[in-house]
Amino acid sequence: MKIKLNKCKFALGMLLWFMIAIIVCVLIGAICYFCYYKPSFTDAEQMSFWQFIIQPREHQAFFWGIFSSVLGVVFTFYSIRPIFSMSEVLARDNNGRLRFQITNKLWFADLSNVSIEMYYVRHEDKNNDERYIPIVLREDNVSIIRSRLDGQQACNYIGFTEAGFLWDSRYDVIRFRVIATHSITGVVRVIEKEYTQKNIGRGVFRDGKFVAYESLYPTTSCKTWHDDIKKRCHAIWEVNENVLPILQSSKTLFPISPEAYNAAKQELEKLQNDPIKKAYFPCLVQNADTLASMLEKINELKALNITNLNPDNKKKRDDIVNKLNGYLVFLTQEMDEDVWNFYKNDNRG
Repeated sequence: MKIKLNKCKFALGMLLWFMIAIIVCVLIGAICYFCYYKPSFTDAEQMSFWQFIIQPREHQAFFWGIFSSVLGVVFTFYSIRPIFSMSEVLARDNNGRLRFQITNKLWFADLSNVSIEMYYVRHEDKNNDERYIPIVLREDNVSIIRSRLDGQQACNYIGFTEAGFLWDSRYDVIRFRVIATHSITGVVRVIEKEYTQKNIGRGVFRDGKFVAYESLYPTTSCKTWHDDIKKRCHAIWEVNENVLPILQSSKTLFPISPEAYNAAKQELEKLQNDPIKKAYFPCLVQNADTLASMLEKINELKALNITNLNPDNKKKRDDIVNKLNGYLVFLTQEMDEDVWNFYKNDNRG
């Protein structure tokens, strides 16, 4: 059934571009006809402005020929190019990851071979050189994003960073670049968009739109979350805010303060021992081994927090950071699932 739908969509797309090509040719032919074959007027005073414009004079015919050709090329190009957009904001979810959305705005064609790049960017003051570092994404290549004919969910692609995200204050903006190909015509288009820290909001993408967490958990009496949901979400954010700094600093080779290590360890110990946290998140009991492993890895990372790392120690540090990132994303994802289950049960009650 899906194959038949794709074939039908491809046929409709080809028919559409064929009709556009015919219209462009007819327009060019009509303009040329008026330029070359319209009868001339002997009495200039009786001519209207339009009649004067279409007089078959050589310079006017030459002008209209160039103008119509350029118009045809531009119109054809804009008709066959990929049309897509990137979300106006970046969403930071409860897992600490940064999410983005790419929307295919074509009705009869897919986007194929979609390449995605994301960088931190800053400009040096002295010579205005551009400095950047890549932000690692979970997927940086997408084979296809379906057309609008396939529905709201299919034409919107939502991607996210590989690990938890904290804004790096050394940089000014995040540059987001998308390269996509029109699946029928093969035309490639590149779009870039830049985001400042103000363009990042806590929330998710639902039905093609950004939804802030305040609006993600409505009740029958209120359009925004109530205090119990708010406390649970803030508890997840506190985990990310306390653990992510030591992971980010480790990757940039910045020295990590003892206070940062203590904040991370204390936050994880709260999740282990605080009865209120355990009441909020049943998953903490089931994932006690994950918490223990995270504390162990933090101690190992602290032991490697030295200025000059040899290749062996650098590899050990990177392995520890990657494992901690994986544990953190997994744990906060489980905690987020507990919030959603609480919300559903609370609404039923």
